[in-house]
Amino acid sequence: MSLTLQTGAGEAVTRETFWLIGPVGKALFYFLAALAIAVLVYGVYARFVLGPGLDNPDLAFALLTDELLPAWVAGLVAASIIAGSMSTADSKMLGPSTLIANEFYQMFWPDRDDVDRLLGARVVVVLYAIAALISAVTIQSIVTSILVYLTVGMGAIPAFVASFAWKRATPNAAFVSMVGGGGLAAVLALWPPQFLPGMPTYYMGWFGLAFGTILLIGISLFEGEEKVPHSFREPAVTDGGDGHQEVERARNLVNMVHY
Repeated sequence: MSLTLQTGAGEAVTRETFWLIGPVGKALFYFLAALAIAVLVYGVYARFVLGPGLDNPDLAFALLTDELLPAWVAGLVAASIIAGSMSTADSKMLGPSTLIANEFYQMFWPDRDDVDRLLGARVVVVLYAIAALISAVTIQSIVTSILVYLTVGMGAIPAFVASFAWKRATPNAAFVSMVGGGGLAAVLALWPPQFLPGMPTYYMGWFGLAFGTILLIGISLFEGEEKVPHSFREPAVTDGGDGHQEVERARNLVNMVHY
């Protein structure tokens, strides 16, 4: 399963997204959970059927599909995989480019208008696609790359949880915890310490998670509540206001997009 994060501003946006994160979100969660369980069972079954002949775990799905399914059904499965991959790639490229254009681009060039930010987002999409293509060609093992991503990414979990569960977390603490936790996990995975002999490298992510949590709490308490943004400390107002202007502005941006 993949997770794509976006940002939204304004009271109207909060109200309009309630139904997405409410009943629709729950239904989607249960569907994805069932899909994850099905994929897990399918992988275990592939290992059981193929046995010692499964030299490369990355080929388990393809080999089992070719072994059990008729040709026309296998073709439909392959087409669905391609469609899902293209949809995932689309969201993975557009999501980060939108965040970069709205957050970082506006931070360095606040006087630029929406047209310039949209152009910057398109440039980021192209660069992101080139980086993804290079990674797909150079990375030899998909499973290994996923494990590395999960190991390093565990350092960002404390900041992500604190973003909606702890209002005392400061921006500096969140940034340092992500960098420090992920960096420690990466260092331990590359150079395992002598006092942890034989431990799988992906277990090092738990050390990054613990270190990131300590950094987040410690730095947040050291900086104090005054370092927490006012908009984060105060509850959101949902009775109208400037949110309608944000929605109208977003609609105008959508109308400007012509890929």
